[in-house]
Parts: sequence; C-alpha cells; structure tokens
Amino acid sequence: MERMTGFRVPRSRVYQTHETLRQAIWEALEPVLFGGPQAGEEARANLERQFAQMVGQRFACAVHSGTVGLFLALRACGVGPGDEVITVGNSDISTTAAISHCGATPVLCDVRSTDYTLDPDLVEPLITERTKALLPVDLYGHPADVRRLREIADRHGLRIVEDAALATGARDHGRPVGAFADAAVFSFAPFKPLGCVGNGGMVTTDDPEIARRLRLLSGYGHLPEVQASEPGHQRHLAEGYNVPLDPLQAALLAVKIAFLPEWTAKRRAIA
Repeated sequence: MERMTGFRVPRSRVYQTHETLRQAIWEALEPVLFGGPQAGEEARANLERQFAQMVGQRFACAVHSGTVGLFLALRACGVGPGDEVITVGNSDISTTAAISHCGATPVLCDVRSTDYTLDPDLVEPLITERTKALLPVDLYGHPADVRRLREIADRHGLRIVEDAALATGARDHGRPVGAFADAAVFSFAPFKPLGCVGNGGMVTTDDPEIARRLRLLSGYGHLPEVQASEPGHQRHLAEGYNVPLDPLQAALLAVKIAFLPEWTAKRRAIA
C-alpha cells in the first residue's frame, strides 16, 4: 500500500461559531459584566440547570476546568489517601493526576482493541481491598462501556467517576453519557465539543449527597443556605477550594449549549 505523506487533518475553527452567534453572546455577557456579583451567580446557575437537563441528571456543578472536576468528583465520592482507582493509561495526564492529587494510587488497566476504552473483562482481577473507584474515559466522543462497569462496581461496592471530557452530547445505550456513573465530568476547553474561551468544566450526578459535597468542595466549604451563628460571618463546613466556573464563561456556554445537538450531528456526518 502506498504511504500517504503530507496529509494533515485541519484543526477545528472553534471561534467561527462565536462569529455566527456574536449578537447573542454580547447580549448574554452584558448583564454579567454590569450586573454585579449576583448576576454572575445567576449565569452559573442557569448553565448548571441547562446542562443537567441536557444530560438527564438531577444535579450539575460548574467548575474551573475538567481537571478540577475530576479531582472534586473523586473527593466527593470518598476517594482519599491510601485508596486505589482503576483507570486507563491512554488519556490526558489530568485523569491520573486527579487521582494522585487525592492521595490515591492510579491502577492502570488495559483497553479494548475495538474502541480503546477501559476493558471491563480486565477490571475485576485488578480490584483489591484498597480499590475505591473506577475511572473510565470516553475517548474521542465514544463512550466507555460504563453499563458493564456499573455491574462490576455494584458487585464490589465501588464508585464510578466517568471522564466524559471528550463526549459532551454523546449517548451510551440510548442515554446521555454519565447515566451509569456516580458522577460524570465534562470539559469546556476550547477544542472540546462544547467549548468556552478558556478553562471550564462540569460535574453531573443523580446523588444528592455527592452533589452537596461537590458544592462544598468547589466553594471553600461553604453553603449559602447554612448560616453562621453570628451576623456577617460565614460558616465553612469543610476544607474546600475556590474553583467555580467563571461567570463570563458560563454566560457564553449557556448561549452555545442550545446548538450542541446540531453541531454534534454535523460532526457525525463528517466522520
């Protein structure tokens, strides 16, 4: 077979979508820029509602990046020092780094030759008494077999955190990705299916306790509905982080999310 040389697939021109949505984007950004802190909170909450509805989950937590989302999701699922998390090696470093930042150990499992995602047939031999969670990665928009992994996780009392950074808008056995996981993490980096102009991420879950922990960890361990004993003070319930999604990014994404099904259909047609 003759070898092809000099062939390159051009990168997506993500900012062309911003040009076509220019007026709608400016209208969404203006109230955030000039409406004060409350407007920023509303922009984030609006995106969280839209995203949760799109993926069919009860809760969504908008965070600074997909990497941060992986770390927070693992923490919210109880992963900590001394634990093990089974994942793959053919992913961005953020996948294993998030595990290490929790003080846990990444345990690498081989992938299927058909789609290069975590092989459910090879997972169980790697489970030990220290295993706390599975972290499958959806690759290039193709979901891992999380439904089968769910069966394994349930047999062993494990959590599943799905790295869906590359699969926003994809479906798994007829359901949006993330449906079979305890928590799913999405990325809004510029070249992802739904991208902003900097960093951004979202964590989704159907579990109210995981959702509560996500809000605590992403907001300095503070919940607005929990009042301090003295006026003018805040009560911090956990040692959290200051990593919410920037409200300007949230406003931009709230405009773009309505067009994701159309863009996804075009990508599939081209592929």
